[in-house]
Amino acid sequence: MPVNPREMIAALNDALTIKAGVMPSHPHPLAEQVAEMDMKDIAIIAGELTAIEQGRRPTNDAAILGMGLTRSDFGMAMGDAMSYLAANRYDAFADHLPLCADLPVADFKEISFPDISADVALQETRELQEHTAASVIPADGAVKAQLRSYGRIINVSRQSVINDDIGLLANIFASMGTSAARIENEQVFTGLESNPNLQDGEPLFHEDLGNTESSALSAEALASAVGKLRTMPLRRDEPANTKARFLVTAPELEMPAHRLNREHGNRLEVIASPHIKTGRWYVFADPEVAPVVQRLTLKGASGKPVMIEPQKRNITFDGIRLKARADIGIAITGRSGVVRGGIE
Repeated sequence: MPVNPREMIAALNDALTIKAGVMPSHPHPLAEQVAEMDMKDIAIIAGELTAIEQGRRPTNDAAILGMGLTRSDFGMAMGDAMSYLAANRYDAFADHLPLCADLPVADFKEISFPDISADVALQETRELQEHTAASVIPADGAVKAQLRSYGRIINVSRQSVINDDIGLLANIFASMGTSAARIENEQVFTGLESNPNLQDGEPLFHEDLGNTESSALSAEALASAVGKLRTMPLRRDEPANTKARFLVTAPELEMPAHRLNREHGNRLEVIASPHIKTGRWYVFADPEVAPVVQRLTLKGASGKPVMIEPQKRNITFDGIRLKARADIGIAITGRSGVVRGGIE
């Protein structure tokens, strides 16, 4: 039975993903069949569909191919497929993600974080007694953050489609996910290394706050830092009692950190970043329990910061124009979930 061209176009995004070597979790029923075709032949089918809709058919395949390349659902399918690849690469590269708590925001406006350093706690209330109120109010000099967009236009030429260069295209667009992960990683760790003031006007790290360990990484220093996560005082003089989950280090300490962790039962997950100062290390709690770093995400988005979208046709370029865009924002808003180690 002949396959409906519209159904083939509907399967195209999954088909392109399969052609690039990645199997989607729930592929279109026709995806594998379409994936066996060259991109040129798929574009010609899309062009034939446009010709039928417009009631005119050019006499040569080159013109039909051009109509297919400019068809909106063809561009959208390619954008969706490349977004999938970019998101997979982002997940594979974004080592910092486990340290971050996601914070959905409505738009790209700057936001101010309220003074959460008071660590509002429940209070006992007798029968018929009013509960004590606590207000969420942005403090003077409060931590501020906003989403910012990073992007690049990628022109996919007609010849690339004719050559069926899906592997080349896959690598190019997947690298947009790598780039987004690198940008976020740099913002997370340069932010930590800058030791910013938090909403209470005090620095993120200070000896008087109980969240520094001024020793080189060792079993004894790590044990002390893990203990400080438990005993770090909150504003109402109650110990934070947070459990260590991550050991985060400068690059040259990554392998010693793995060895040290293995010797003590692999209780921590080791993460390293080139944006951490030589000799520096951190112990983090689970961000679900004590968030330190918050990653801004646009409400309604998938949670992946990078996406690939088709762009309007440029009459000076013969092919498909796609825009790679990443919306990224990082804020450091708490200290009860981290201890900084290393000799200053």
